[in-house]
Amino acid sequence: TEMTSNGATQGAVGQTGPVSSTFISFLPIGQALTATPTTTQASCTSTANAFNLGLTLNPPGLSYTITWSPIPAGVVNFTQSSGTGGISPGVYNATIITAGGCAVPVTASFAINAAPAPLNFSVSPSYSVTCTNSVVFVSLNGVNNYTWTKGGSTQTGPTGSFTTLDVGTWTVTGVNPSGCSGTQTFAIGQNTAVPQNSVNPAFQAITCASATPVTFSGTCTNPTVNLQHDWYSPLNPLPGGVPIATSNNTISILSGVVPPGVYTLQTTNLVNGCKAYKTVTVTSLDAWPTFGINSSTNYSVGCSPLNQTTLSIINPVSTQTPPATCSFTFLPPGFGGTLAVGPYSGNTSTITTLPGTWTVIVNDNSNNCKTYLSVPIIQNTVAPHVIVATTAPTGNQTLTCYNPTLLATGTSSTPNTQINWLQPIGPPLVSTSTILVGPGSGPNTSTTSLTYANYTVVSTNTLNACVTTSVVIISQNFKPPVSSPTISIGTPTAIYCTSGTSPVILTTGSSTTTSGGGPLAFPVPYLWQGPSPQIDITGSSSYGAFIAGIYSLTIRDNYNGCFSTGTINVLDKTQPPVLTSPVDQSTVDCGSTKALLLSAITGATTGLKYWYYNYPLGAAFSPTAAPIVNINPFLSGTSSPSVSVSKSGIYQYVVSNTLTGCQTTGTFIVADGDITAQFTANPITGYAPLTVEFTNTSFSSLNTSSIMSVWSFGNGTTETNTANITTSATYNSPGSYTVMLFASKGLCLDTMYQVITVDIPSKLEVPNIFTPNGDGSNDIFFLKAANLSDISALIFDRWGNKIYETSSSTGNIAWDGKNAQGKECAAGIYFYIIKAKGKDGPSYETKGNVSLYR
Repeated sequence: TEMTSNGATQGAVGQTGPVSSTFISFLPIGQALTATPTTTQASCTSTANAFNLGLTLNPPGLSYTITWSPIPAGVVNFTQSSGTGGISPGVYNATIITAGGCAVPVTASFAINAAPAPLNFSVSPSYSVTCTNSVVFVSLNGVNNYTWTKGGSTQTGPTGSFTTLDVGTWTVTGVNPSGCSGTQTFAIGQNTAVPQNSVNPAFQAITCASATPVTFSGTCTNPTVNLQHDWYSPLNPLPGGVPIATSNNTISILSGVVPPGVYTLQTTNLVNGCKAYKTVTVTSLDAWPTFGINSSTNYSVGCSPLNQTTLSIINPVSTQTPPATCSFTFLPPGFGGTLAVGPYSGNTSTITTLPGTWTVIVNDNSNNCKTYLSVPIIQNTVAPHVIVATTAPTGNQTLTCYNPTLLATGTSSTPNTQINWLQPIGPPLVSTSTILVGPGSGPNTSTTSLTYANYTVVSTNTLNACVTTSVVIISQNFKPPVSSPTISIGTPTAIYCTSGTSPVILTTGSSTTTSGGGPLAFPVPYLWQGPSPQIDITGSSSYGAFIAGIYSLTIRDNYNGCFSTGTINVLDKTQPPVLTSPVDQSTVDCGSTKALLLSAITGATTGLKYWYYNYPLGAAFSPTAAPIVNINPFLSGTSSPSVSVSKSGIYQYVVSNTLTGCQTTGTFIVADGDITAQFTANPITGYAPLTVEFTNTSFSSLNTSSIMSVWSFGNGTTETNTANITTSATYNSPGSYTVMLFASKGLCLDTMYQVITVDIPSKLEVPNIFTPNGDGSNDIFFLKAANLSDISALIFDRWGNKIYETSSSTGNIAWDGKNAQGKECAAGIYFYIIKAKGKDGPSYETKGNVSLYR
């Protein structure tokens, strides 16, 4: 309130006067409501999370309610604005409304992030560098980036890699994508001690007939356990040869069984793989055959197709002089029969699937000295090791719209291993250790299916053909939030000429329904898009369409990131009526009191109104088409495109579409009518007597009705009739006759003239005498002719001689009495033949004589 100068208080309008100075007037205080959300997110060391909407209320005691979408865990009533612990990851939306309703509702949103994955990795295996393993391969588990440190040396390794380390103490630090880290320390040792071995005796002598074998013994002083002794003969020496005795430190060599030469003992420490070598020499004066041995599968039988091997004797040679022929035999493992003295009937090769120690014998057929070779064939059917790693999070090999592809990598710790992939489409077998899985690499499955495809990694040992497979099951979640979001269109439903700056309002309809699946599924803020220059808008449930065209609404499922898009066509209703001609001509006919104006429209004419706004003063319209004062002319015009007007002049009009408010303008130019006197005459020339037919074709501006015609034919006769009447007149004498037609209609008058020409008829008269004596009288033989178009003459003397010939197209001839040589003819009688053609059609031919006197 305001205190006046005399102590009165002025209150509401119309209520003034003295009141008590202690009176206080209260006005409503406006309510105010704001929200500033804050969150506490889980970390690598803590799984606790919390939120607070940060409500500010004015007045402080203002009551309110909160509507949640979705409801956070732990919220138990409609006024709880904070919470802590156990809140699932996701985006939460709160709408706060005051109880009194005066404050504007407030919408607040905040996101709770998923807790970072803890670091979880291990280092294995951990062992020493040996003679067998010069480096140590450390396999890391988990999805991390790694840093390796030993002393001042630092290495980095990518996720899931094998890292080569040397001897020493190593510290590995791993960091996972969430930022959590961990450290592990381990030592890489070294064990490369070589066995201390010896052999006794150092040499022996043998003969083919010796019945007692020679024996060599090997010993090892350090170490004394976990040893393996292998003997190699001169026929299969190291490196690459096949031992003739394995895991036995003593070897006996029978005369005639093995050839003389240098034999090698290889002692292997089975703990670290280190080896020591000693040699002995067998001598002989006899001749043993020599040969080599080969195996197609490196002396092993494995898995199909390497489940058999071919043993072949290479270059068998008799050492006698001269050389003898050799024969061959193969004794299988465990042979218990009696070996014949020889020769043998075997081939130089044999195929076997039987593992064990085979005995290969080459016999010199002249002295039956035999060279024996023990060939161990091992059975190697150990399947290779295989590991599969993917770029998908552990335990979640699912393709989504967020992550539509992943890399699957197969690895093996088994040497000589080939990694291949079996995939569902494309080439069935792909020779690569890493394969990209994603759209286009699997079968075309429905987006509603949660099954994508199974991929199989195939690990093949190239030495034994044994295979290990591992199936990688790939799931998918490409379910869209809805099959097609619906869009509702408000009123008006199209862009009209009357819309002005008001848009067509589009709303989301039922597009808040989701079907992508998962506990966190809900649509992200909407994306509205329209034709240029419309601006894309997100996060709104409505959209204003200012121009016509196709509009789209896109929503996204927050669980799998998949989109759905719906469209709607906002029609363009801004096309004005189209006049066939914006400027038309019309006429007030002679004797008429009105002209017809017809507006021709191209296209639909529904809802059109026609009204005239500029026209000659005093012009009358039928039906009424001129605007009336204080009445909307766009609605009060006539719905008929045809109106009659009473005056000539310029008429401007508007065509308005009452359905869309669109308009166009046109103009009629109305001219005063006139009359044209007109007729045709047939013929207009001829020979007397000549009859001419006249047709009256007179017309006015619009028609030929009510035209009065008066004829004057020029021969003294007249006639009165109407248009479109045929009459005639006859002209008996030669001459020119002017025909006049006078036409009238109302106040319109016109006259037409036509000249009719009448000629005399043709004729031909021949004189019978002429006197070419030069006295100027009758000197020329000249015809009396009229209207001849062609004439020819032949003149003969009395004896029939042609003395003159002429022709003319001018209608006459002239003979001066001379012959063709220009000499004067003698007086006498001459004969003629004359032919002529009359212009009016007759033909003439006359014969006779003419007298020539001088």
